Amino acid sequence: MTFDLIIRQLTFLYNNFAYVFSNLLLEKENRTCIDAVQNNAVNEIIMRNEKKPQ
Repeated sequence: MTFDLIIRQLTFLYNNFAYVFSNLLLEKENRTCIDAVQNNAVNEIIMRNEKKPQ
């Protein structure tokens, strides 16, 4: 009975860790995508400003 309880607790902790860790990775991936889009937008604005006749 005690061994079964320990296994259940370890499984519960592992599942929680996996859930939190996967969410952190997903958040990092989303942040990277947002940063890439923002950087491309900034670069496009800079390029447009450089092409304007003086």
